[in-house]
This record gives sequence, C-alpha cells and structure tokens, in this order.
Amino acid sequence: MKTLFAAGLLALSGLNAQAGTVTIDFNGLGLGPLHTGNFVIDGYRFSPQCHVDTNSTLAPGHDMIGWDGDVCDTTSNPNYLGQPAGNIPAKFYIDHGGALFDVLSIVGWGYDTPNTSAWFTSSKGGSVFLPLGYGQLSSAAFNGDEWKDVEWIVAINGGGGPMYWLDSITLSAVPEPGALALVALALAGAAAARRRRP
Repeated sequence: MKTLFAAGLLALSGLNAQAGTVTIDFNGLGLGPLHTGNFVIDGYRFSPQCHVDTNSTLAPGHDMIGWDGDVCDTTSNPNYLGQPAGNIPAKFYIDHGGALFDVLSIVGWGYDTPNTSAWFTSSKGGSVFLPLGYGQLSSAAFNGDEWKDVEWIVAINGGGGPMYWLDSITLSAVPEPGALALVALALAGAAAARRRRP
C-alpha cells in the first residue's frame, strides 16, 4: 500500500508539472524578418503558414509577433503544420505536440483598424473574433467548451499586413487519462489504509 501511495504522489507531482498553465510571450525570441520556420516554446509548437515577423517598437519591453499572407509566394513555410489555407493564407497554427490543451486568453495590440479583432479557430469547432484595443495592449479571454481539450488552434491575421500583433497567449496542458487514473488509485489506496488503522 505504501508503494502504491508513493507511486500516486509521484504521478501527482508529474501531473502538476504537466498540467501547469503557461503564459507564452515572445520576448527574446530572436526571429529575423519574414521568418518561415516552425518553433517550439514551452512544449507548444508554432507554425506560420507563410511567415512571422517580430515587432519590439509598439510597446517598450514587449516583443510581439505578427503574420500575414503578404508576399506568400516567396516566403511560404514549407513545413507548415496546419490545414490547407484555402482562400485565407494568413494562418498561424499552434499545438502541443499531440497532447490536449486548453486555450485561456491572449494579449495583443490592435493595429490595422479601430475595430481590430483577432480571429481564432480550434480543433473542436471553435471560431471567435476577440476584440483588441486599437493602438494599445489589451487582453481577451476564450470562453466555451470548444476551447478546452483541443488538439490545435489556428490564429488568422491580415492578408496584406498584420491586423494585430500577438504579445502573449495563455495555455494550459490537459493531464493524460493514465496519470489521472494512477492518482485516483493511489488516493483510494491511501483512504483504505487510513480506514484500517486501529
């Protein structure tokens, strides 16, 4: 029983590490202009369909990323991980390497028009326009089951230039079912051991 309890504690500690919520910013990412490759931050994969740019001049101390479909014929990403573009070339695909995750919020900079919004879709059928303040950093939250336990999300931006710049995105890994089962088993064993004590 002690072994089972210890295994449960070990799984629980791993679960806490795996299920942690992370806010990913792009400070110090160091991508060059019109970067056309995929990259990984905190276990999350980022894949621009065409290219991604960085901007450190809009808000002091904030490195933001933007992407679009401009000059896509010469700067397309040959290793794009997402779905075919169709008539929307300015896609930015994000996943967790096959693991499920929740999408919580973004912080972005409205850039192109006073009514800027960031368009996101998810593997569970989610599709939302999140309003962003024009010429300022502002946050927006994802609500609904279509943003929980997702395999991937796609952020869509402007066609001839970024309509918004992404400052950060907050995501949360979903624990694997096997780890949850092991923790439940260990806790049940600990409860049984307590009941047997004189």
